Amino acid sequence: MNDRLEDLVVLRLVPTGEADLVVTLLHPLHGRVDALAKAARKSLRRFGALEPFARVSVQFGRGRGQLPLLAEATLTQAWQGRDYTQLTQASNAAELA
Repeated sequence: MNDRLEDLVVLRLVPTGEADLVVTLLHPLHGRVDALAKAARKSLRRFGALEPFARVSVQFGRGRGQLPLLAEATLTQAWQGRDYTQLTQASNAAELA
């Protein structure tokens, strides 16, 4: 996997520790990618784009654990769903992935 990936969709955000997040992303070629975002709940500048169903471009850093380290996430397209049907479909797709 390259250090930078484009066109990922944020599927899930799981809080861990005091300020970290485990982020589940979906990439068209690499499939499901789990990554650790250190201090993500404190740093809106680096991780403000991490919202469910948002399209993001991410920069990976070097991690020591099993999960790759997410260094930065940049919003490329916000979730525009205002329709409950679309939200339900997006939630079901995220659950299947």
